[in-house]
Amino acid sequence: PRGWVQITTTSSIKDASGSEIMAVKYIYKVLADGTIRMDIRVVPSLKMKRVPSLPRVGFRISLDPSLHHIQYFGRGPGENYPDRKSSAKIGLWSSSPSEFGYSYIVPSENGNR
Repeated sequence: PRGWVQITTTSSIKDASGSEIMAVKYIYKVLADGTIRMDIRVVPSLKMKRVPSLPRVGFRISLDPSLHHIQYFGRGPGENYPDRKSSAKIGLWSSSPSEFGYSYIVPSENGNR
């Protein structure tokens, strides 16, 4: 295919004994116009049954500070959490970095969408 490049990387999440409990695949697709599409796929192993709570899977990314537009598909337009997700509609949303987060007095999860 022309007009895009795909980068795929894998990692694993292990329990305290070093056994893999989840395989994680990160797929980045860079389009010709500069758009980056990211897909994270998590596959639990049978050993997940022994884990007392579900591990968190995520990513941290640093972007050029001059970027000023965020567009995502998911629940929005504001923050939402599992206990109140039904109040957030699924759709394609746009925002700016300054509108995306909130400086809570006590640090906590922020920007879930």
